[in-house]
Amino acid sequence: MVDLMAAANTVIGVERGLAPYDTGNLMNNGISNVESIVFGTATYWINKGGASGPAPYGVLLNEAMTIRGHSNVHYLWHDSAFYAGCLMLANELGGELV
Repeated sequence: MVDLMAAANTVIGVERGLAPYDTGNLMNNGISNVESIVFGTATYWINKGGASGPAPYGVLLNEAMTIRGHSNVHYLWHDSAFYAGCLMLANELGGELV
């Protein structure tokens, strides 16, 4: 049986490790810990609170291809980090992503 809390924490740890880093605010405050596990679903947040949250730029860095006319080197950072976390979980569990 899979420990869902441990699995979610693995994904969160990878996301924090791969988050864009300037001051560490996004990594340390913009990605929450697991808030709940209900019916086999672990919930955590990226910038809970939206525009008034601790790191509102985290979503912008993920979604915008360009920012103020410049190429965004962090484009899709969350998508890539989440995939990397899932890949790590699959490897730990002896499975594969499909």
